[in-house]
Formats: sequence, structure tokens, C-alpha cells
Amino acid sequence: TTPAATPTSPRSEAVLLEDTLAQEGIIVRLGGFFPPAPQGGVAPILQAERALGCRLDPVMWFRSWDDTPAGRFRPEQLAGLEDRAIVITWEPWRPADGKVQPGYAPAAIAAGRHDRYVRDWAQAVRDTGRVIHLRPMHEMNGTWYPWGSPDGPSRPADYLAAWRHIRALFAAEGAGNVRWIWSPNGADVPAGNRLEDYYPGDDQVDVLGCSAYNWGTTQPWSRWTSFRDLMAVPYRRLAALGPQPIWLCETGCTPRGGSKPAWVRGMFASAAAFPRLDAVLWFNIDKETDWRATEPAKVAAAFRAAGALADGPAPG
Repeated sequence: TTPAATPTSPRSEAVLLEDTLAQEGIIVRLGGFFPPAPQGGVAPILQAERALGCRLDPVMWFRSWDDTPAGRFRPEQLAGLEDRAIVITWEPWRPADGKVQPGYAPAAIAAGRHDRYVRDWAQAVRDTGRVIHLRPMHEMNGTWYPWGSPDGPSRPADYLAAWRHIRALFAAEGAGNVRWIWSPNGADVPAGNRLEDYYPGDDQVDVLGCSAYNWGTTQPWSRWTSFRDLMAVPYRRLAALGPQPIWLCETGCTPRGGSKPAWVRGMFASAAAFPRLDAVLWFNIDKETDWRATEPAKVAAAFRAAGALADGPAPG
């Protein structure tokens, strides 16, 4: 267990980070998932921006495949977000039914079982006239979703067929305003379940993404990991796949095992090590652990110190 760092005041943390960023001229685009937005409006995003002192862009939320109002594309949720990049993590499953759901497996998708639903989404997204980033079937090199495998490595061929089938349906509906984010987990689970085996190809992917969290000492298998160390391997592997921009589509840091404000400082200060990293999306929720950027005050202060430099144009 790594001992917690000696705490410093929010002001001293802000000064340290400000000095580092000013010296290196680093610009970091910061966005993420800030529930309950956008279902309840944009107020949570605006509140988080005030707490963090920077603009949040892109804005992300999650949508399960469910042919009910809760699962359909809802254009009204774009209201108030006109000048921000939108990312929808699009999950083919019903979360309450567990991870074994053959009806949502990639083979079922590729066979056309959900074509009507996918076409409805394509038409609705097309009709917005806005660029929408879709992130379907993420973290496929893990074992916790139906599009992965609950009992070992999933079948890359089925995943690739499902991906290409979804894209073909969107193309058939004229939804050329979609930008496709392919987003594996940062680590293969199990180790032989390689993310590279699921890559659909440069012509199928607009953004290379991944998920990577500092779990600290919250799990038997985890340890405190700096942002630089956390991102080093997945960044290298993604960069080797294609020329697209790289986004860290989900990240967060636990407070257990080290200094979370110091971790945030390190995230911004190490950005120069990852020149193709175009956006960092924070998972702002107290879930398995307290991932939030907005709490406590000294964590938010670390973000505020970088606010002026994090406020950049929306990533493409």
C-alpha cells in the first residue's frame, strides 16, 4: 500500500499546478459524464464548471439499447449543449438483466436482430443536423458486458461483424453526421483478450478511445497508479493502431491509497507525454468509489488551477 502523500492546502496545490502548466504551455480539453445531466437538463454541467473553474467539453452520457422512451435517442437532451461536443456511450444490453444476455451478443446484432432499433437511432441522429459522437460496445476486451464474454475471451470476429453492421445501417440511413469512437478498456481482461483483435480498421473509426481508472487500494488487484503510468501502455497501443485522435473516454481517481489532488496535478502536468491525447472525459460519480472531480474542495481546487488552460475549443 502506498502511503498517502502529505496533504497541502488547496492554494498551494493551485500554485504548483499553475506554475507547471505555465512553464510547459499545456492545454488539456476536459469533459466527461456529470449525472444527472442531460436527462434533467444542463444545470449539473454548469454547476460542475463553476466548481472546477473550466469548461467541460465534450459532454458524455450513457444509453442502453431498449426500445422504450428511456432507450431511444432523445434530441431534446441536446438542448443547452449546442456549442459542445456530444458523446453517447451506446450499450447493447439491459443492465438489470446481468452480463449474460445472448440476445444482445455481437453475433445477434450482426445477424440483424436489432436492425429496426438501430435504424431508428440512425434516423433520429441524422435529423439533428449535429455532429454526434457515438461510442458503441465499449470495453469489449473485458468480461463484464454481453458484447464481451462472461466466461473468457469474447469472439473478435463477431464483434467486428456487429460493428460493421451498425455502421452500414447508419450509412444506409444517411447519418453521416456521426463520429465513431472505438473504446476498449485500457487493460485486457483476461490478459490474452487483446484490444487489437477488436479493431475494426481506420476506415471504421473516427476516434480511438479507452477507459482507464486509478483504483488505488480499493481492490485486491489494484494499486495506486499515477496518470502517466496509467495511460502509458494504452496510449502506446492505441497510437500504433491508426492516425486518429485519441480520447480518454472514461477516467477517474479514487481517494484511497494516495493524494487525489496530487494525482489531478499529475494528469495535467503529464499531458505533454501524450501528444495525440485530444480529450479527457471524467467519470464524475460516487459509484464503486468516489471518482468525483467536484468533491472534496481540495480536489476541485486542483482542477480550478488549470481552468484557464483547460478551456479550449471542442475536439473534432
